[in-house]
Amino acid sequence: MNKILLIDYPQQRRQDFARFLSGFMPDLDITQLDTASGIPSEDFPWSEYDLILMNYDLGNKEVTGFDWLQTIRMYPFTPPVSILFDDKDVHAAQHALRMGAVSYIIRTDNDKHNLIMSITELLNPHDLDSPADQAVLDLTDENMFEDFENTKPEHTFECYAGKNIYPIIPGYEITEFIAEGGMAEVLLARNEQDGNRVILKIMHLTGDEYKEGLKRFINEYNLLSNIDHPHIIKIYERAFAADFAYIAMEYLPEGDLNKRIKKGIAPDTALEYLRQMASGLQAAHELNIIHRDLKPGNILFREDGTLTISDFGVAKTISGDSRDITVDNMVVGTPYYLSPEQGAGLTVDNRSDLYSLGVIFYQMLTGKRPYTASSISQLLYAHMNNPIPMLRGELNKYQPLIEGLLAKEPDERFQSAGDLLLGIDWVK
Repeated sequence: MNKILLIDYPQQRRQDFARFLSGFMPDLDITQLDTASGIPSEDFPWSEYDLILMNYDLGNKEVTGFDWLQTIRMYPFTPPVSILFDDKDVHAAQHALRMGAVSYIIRTDNDKHNLIMSITELLNPHDLDSPADQAVLDLTDENMFEDFENTKPEHTFECYAGKNIYPIIPGYEITEFIAEGGMAEVLLARNEQDGNRVILKIMHLTGDEYKEGLKRFINEYNLLSNIDHPHIIKIYERAFAADFAYIAMEYLPEGDLNKRIKKGIAPDTALEYLRQMASGLQAAHELNIIHRDLKPGNILFREDGTLTISDFGVAKTISGDSRDITVDNMVVGTPYYLSPEQGAGLTVDNRSDLYSLGVIFYQMLTGKRPYTASSISQLLYAHMNNPIPMLRGELNKYQPLIEGLLAKEPDERFQSAGDLLLGIDWVK
């Protein structure tokens, strides 16, 4: 049973919405939080919930849902937050995404299908590693709720996917929106000088709340600009405009590793992909750069079939004089691929990236992840405590690699990407 924390005001609206959700999703365990006492502290049992639904308007003009979001997202193990709006204010909704909400829902007197479907998607753990960090939801399966047409609850709601107004960037013609998540937008563009397609990652610079995001944005460019390797995404340019910054980087047209895993990957191909990823990581680690968010959605393919590692937005250096850009020790990364030490909020090094590679390698070989759970807190517990899964049949030859990557203690793993490359050569 999934648990939702509903933060809404006034009481009648909160109760009506809870009844609406319970009517169509009877398995939900919904806790209603009264906002009169203010924002709960870090000691509140946040980790017991799988999702927070929180209204932007909490009945206090001085303290909005954005203020709550900004505070609670810094607590360790806070579940994903989706912001509720009662009118179609697209700019405010996009603002919620940039502040860290995983999605937003606009309540109207229109389509109730999308609301239930979007909440179902948010509660389904397979979306934790979507390339856009769940900011854009898949709302296409209309057959899931055919019986809704014959029901008329007191209130109906619509989930509204935000539409972007593209910025004007001299030298580039923006052709397509790709994704939006966290505090950045990803767009496809054409370089007007040479006609080549590039990816533009755009960070908006409005308000003090973006300082942390901007720091990560600049950090990503600074780290990537130091790496020249065939298995690390190429970066071309960074620039600042009046109210946004952007990075122009390599366009990789063949999609991500998620798509290939879904189709099935032959074991020898999975091993070759692991070798390429290890080679790219070796180049990064030699510069004291650790990625911290490796997952299939961040592994992209070129037309020639080679892969690259992308999205260094939460990467960091491990040199002594570098600053950790985590927020109040908040865990960064995607829960399915976090190392045990990362999930516990401890100091990480290059061996944490190797653990993430182990999860990816197991998933490539078997089509499933080594650890699954119904909530983020349970998933982190599994990473830290559950035994390493065993490969069966012809896949058993790769078990030494899995053991050396998924060991709970960093000292028991491969100690470097170079060691992993030697291990790959050994099992061939």
